[in-house]
Amino acid sequence: MRYWLNTFRNPEVPPVGDLARRIVQASLSDAEALKSSIHVTNDKDHTQRWFAVVCEFLYFFMHLTNRFAYRELGHEQRCKVQDQLYPLIIRPTIESIVGHWPQDLKDGIEGEFIEKLGNTEIEYGECKQLLDRDNPLAQGALFSKFAGNVCSLLGVEKTDTAAYAETFMKVIELAVDSFSKLDLPETLRVVGKEL
Repeated sequence: MRYWLNTFRNPEVPPVGDLARRIVQASLSDAEALKSSIHVTNDKDHTQRWFAVVCEFLYFFMHLTNRFAYRELGHEQRCKVQDQLYPLIIRPTIESIVGHWPQDLKDGIEGEFIEKLGNTEIEYGECKQLLDRDNPLAQGALFSKFAGNVCSLLGVEKTDTAAYAETFMKVIELAVDSFSKLDLPETLRVVGKEL
């Protein structure tokens, strides 16, 4: 019986590969949960905004991974984690969403993704705390800054106070739940043992 069950297991995936899979899965799932919150009138703009939201979740979870890798593993191993993780996330995500597009367009998207990843790394790196529970809208807290970025990508205007607050809190709730499931401190300790 045990042998039969083993036939259904995937080949052994290295911990960094499993982390990449989980980051992409969380990003796609969270962006999908926000699809109905996209405020546009045509399908093309809807798809572009959805893809931008997927990317923002990827930037966010990759930043958190970078932040916790530095804390758990130190600078040198954090760099090794980045070197292994990024190729497992960036191109495969692009291929899974727009794999049917011409290569030059996919290359352009990849270049833009890397540039925006660097920009958000700086932007998110300026946040000194993860979450301000007393003031969830505080832009100095990482989860709040991220939620504001996602609301902007969704097209939710701050002037529509009720819709903005509802969407903002939904983004934070999704991100906190996924962050908790990623369990980055423990996951990165396991990844560090394999480097």
